[in-house]
Amino acid sequence: DYWGGYLSDIMKKEGIDDSGIVRNDVMKTPLAFAVTDKSGNASYDFYNPCCTDRLKTGDLSNTGIFHFGSIFSMAPENFESIKEFLEKTQEYGILVSYDPNYRSAFEKYKSQIFENMKHSTIIKLSSDDISSIYGIDDINKAFELLEETGAVLSIITLGKDGSTAKMKNRPAVRIEGKKVDVADTIGAGDNFSAGYLYYLFVNRIFTAESLLSVNDEFISNMLEFASEVAAEALKVKGASVEKSRLEELKKHLRNE
Repeated sequence: DYWGGYLSDIMKKEGIDDSGIVRNDVMKTPLAFAVTDKSGNASYDFYNPCCTDRLKTGDLSNTGIFHFGSIFSMAPENFESIKEFLEKTQEYGILVSYDPNYRSAFEKYKSQIFENMKHSTIIKLSSDDISSIYGIDDINKAFELLEETGAVLSIITLGKDGSTAKMKNRPAVRIEGKKVDVADTIGAGDNFSAGYLYYLFVNRIFTAESLLSVNDEFISNMLEFASEVAAEALKVKGASVEKSRLEELKKHLRNE
C-alpha cells in the first residue's frame, strides 16, 4: 500500500536493506499515531491489521545483534515467527536485545513480554515500563527481577533523570540526564536503543561472552552515547534525527 512503499523508499534512501519486506495486494501497513501534549509528551494510538504472512528469518549466520520489541514482539500472529527468530539467535550465539516499549493498549499481551525476556541477552525498559509491567517504582527491585530472567545486561531509562544499567552480578552504573529544550518525546526511547546498539556494534560486542567482558567505564560511556542520540531526538518534532548530527556524534565516538 502507499505507506508500505513510503517506508520502503525511506529505507532505501538510508541504505537499509528492504529485501525482507513481504509485499502483497491485501495487507495494509500497520500505523501508529502520536499525539503530544503541551509539554511534548506523546500518547499513541495503534492501527494493526492482522498479518497473515509469516515473517521469514532468512540467513542469520552473519548477524551480530538481533533487536526486537514493541507490539510486534507481543501480537499473537507473530508468536511462531518470533520463536523461530530466537531459536536461530541461540543457534548462532547472537546477542539479543529486547525493548517491549510497553503501552497500556498492550495489557492483554503482557505474558508474552515475560516469555521474550527469557530469551534476551539485553533488556531495555523505561521507568514507566517498570511501573506498568511490574507495578513497582523501585529500580533496584526491578534490576533483581530482570536479572532473574537470565539477562546479561539490564538497562532502565529514567527520562530527564538519565539512565542506569546493571551487568549480571555487578553493581549498577548510572549517568545523569542531558539538559535539552524538548520539542516532543516521540522516538526518544528508540533512538536511545539505536545509540547503545551502535556503540556495541562499533566495539564488536556480538555475544554474551564479549558483553560480560566489558567494564563499568564501557557501560557508562555506552549510556552517555545513547543519551546523546536520544537527546537529539528530543530537540526535534518527530523521531528523526538529522543525519549530519548523527555523523558528528559518530565521529566523536570514534575520536576522529
